[in-house]
Amino acid sequence: MSTPTFEARLAILVRALAIAVMIVGAVGIYDIWIVRRVRLGSALFPDHLALAPTLVGIGLVLLLIPALGRSTSEPLRLLKRTNQMMLFGASILIVVVLFAAASLVTRSENLGFLMTLLAILLGPPALILILAGGFFVHRRATLFIVAATAAAVVVWNVAHRDRTRVDWLPLADARSRATASRKPIMYDFSAEWCGPCKLMDREVFNDPLLAAQINHDFIPVRLIDRQQEDGRNPPSVVDLQRRFAVRAFPTIILADDTLTESDRMIGYRNKDDMTALIERATHPSSMTPKSVQTLDNFETPSNWKAYPYAVSLTINQDAGHSGKAMRLDFDFHGDSRYAAARKDVDFDLPSNYQFSFWIRADAPVNNLEFKLDDADGNVWWVNHRDFMFPNGWRKITIRKSDIQFAWGPLGGGVPKHVSAIEIVITAGTAGKGTVWIDDLALDRL
Repeated sequence: MSTPTFEARLAILVRALAIAVMIVGAVGIYDIWIVRRVRLGSALFPDHLALAPTLVGIGLVLLLIPALGRSTSEPLRLLKRTNQMMLFGASILIVVVLFAAASLVTRSENLGFLMTLLAILLGPPALILILAGGFFVHRRATLFIVAATAAAVVVWNVAHRDRTRVDWLPLADARSRATASRKPIMYDFSAEWCGPCKLMDREVFNDPLLAAQINHDFIPVRLIDRQQEDGRNPPSVVDLQRRFAVRAFPTIILADDTLTESDRMIGYRNKDDMTALIERATHPSSMTPKSVQTLDNFETPSNWKAYPYAVSLTINQDAGHSGKAMRLDFDFHGDSRYAAARKDVDFDLPSNYQFSFWIRADAPVNNLEFKLDDADGNVWWVNHRDFMFPNGWRKITIRKSDIQFAWGPLGGGVPKHVSAIEIVITAGTAGKGTVWIDDLALDRL
């Protein structure tokens, strides 16, 4: 058996490198664009999506090198130049790697566009050079071109990178600053891998007028979740995530220096949404209800019914925030089910509204759900996961925009008529405890 020639070994190496590069690029495309998990793909391509298809294109170019060698009329002569072709292919890969490094430094979406453009421009010349036997033979010239291109990309992106104009302040100083200035704290719960968070940075927090308003009227604090990268978060971040039941990114919470929440936004929101949030916080009179409908003040025994599922639940009357309150005593008995209190009602919802009620508890962390049912079996809800029940009385406000369709034959939409209200405790850490509810109201805005 003959020993493989140097050219043959290089051809095998080129194929292996090409396949590896294409696999990495394909994983990024599948993860980010198809299943949209934005986890592994974001780890591979931290700041933009262009690198994934670029790697696939580079892999195709490298994969063509041995094939072109076999298809030429002078295969032996071309195979002898495989090392030159390999050098050229490697130079392209070095450029891509440096582009990726530049993206980590600059955090600019413009880099993704530039990389895609360069991949398109470099592709045809690469094939021509390979067919011609390779013009980039001189190593110094190749390295100079690579370094100059990468330096130009870095400088260009540093000059044009997107920056958030909000002056995010340290978490440790937030509450003292809020006390001294009597301004609310704006907590921005974010993550490095979060695409919607980066979109809000560019479109919302980079807006000069909005950023100036936030800097002037709030104590802005950004908390970066590091669970995926480091496997854990700092205790201070964990405590606030649990206190405010943060389960998605981005989540923006407005709170005072006692950490009493006054407003929140979940998920990507545009400039109009941020303007409305600022308006509600700085001009609360604009959100004064036109009328308040008391749904239950719990002063007399009400017709709330207990619906426990594989748990214990009793409903009683007890001292409340003002007068009497509904008292829910539950025990999960080690099970992971739910304890629901339900009241039949009959009213239409206005075009804009919010629900409110007061709550206190002596209970472990669990999930707190507020549900609206109609007569056709459709359910809308707000699910506060890992809710840290307050020991003292705290007002919960649920705006129309917070209420999401849960299930039912309608398949979606917004509630128009309410036939029942449910307050449900579902197992998080389970255990047993007591929850008091008082002054349930519907505010017509």
